[in-house]
Amino acid sequence: LPSRDSSMLLKYSLCKVGNIIMRPSCATGWFYYRFNCYGYFRKLRNWSDAELECQSYGNGAHLASILNLKEASVIAEYISGYQRTQPVWIGLHDPQKVTPDMARKCLLKKPGR
Repeated sequence: LPSRDSSMLLKYSLCKVGNIIMRPSCATGWFYYRFNCYGYFRKLRNWSDAELECQSYGNGAHLASILNLKEASVIAEYISGYQRTQPVWIGLHDPQKVTPDMARKCLLKKPGR
């Protein structure tokens, strides 16, 4: 499949702020998990705009990087409270290698679903 410019792919986004010591430190509507706050945003954006939106929240916020299966499972459950079928931008991104198939694979799914 030919590469597609990631600026043309629009998805929802998941932001992450790290090194949070206490749950009350997360902003309203954000989800706390293992010293990080996650915010899900239902505004369609390309990857670059989604990353800029995350950064606008300050405190070192970026698109989420998901480091293990347990974290992926917990976050997928959180996102499923909003929607279950649309792809979501996370931090992993190579603008030179974005294909329609990759866009589908970026959708976080809870294992077994």
